[in-house]
Amino acid sequence: AVGFGVRLSNKIHGSEGRITSRVYVCEKEDRDMNKYSVRAFEKNHCHKLATFCKVAWVRSHRNIDTKDLSQIDAMGKGCIRPCLTYEYMVNQKGGYSKIGFT
Repeated sequence: AVGFGVRLSNKIHGSEGRITSRVYVCEKEDRDMNKYSVRAFEKNHCHKLATFCKVAWVRSHRNIDTKDLSQIDAMGKGCIRPCLTYEYMVNQKGGYSKIGFT
């Protein structure tokens, strides 16, 4: 909501081998986080945040649902080029910011 994406970083396994904790970091983060736990959200960042109209392009905000994936597969099997399929779906959904994937 404030213009930055998140990504999964380190994971911690319990004694039975199951994941017991995952660390979410800013997508621009590249430091080793093995020794820290996130306990608070730091709103200040060392890079420019995405504006509201560009948040749809942040990696962690993009997703594709099964209905769209089925349509893409069907159009591909019909020999429709991916770029034309994408443009069709952009028009169908009402714009690039509403499509949810690239």
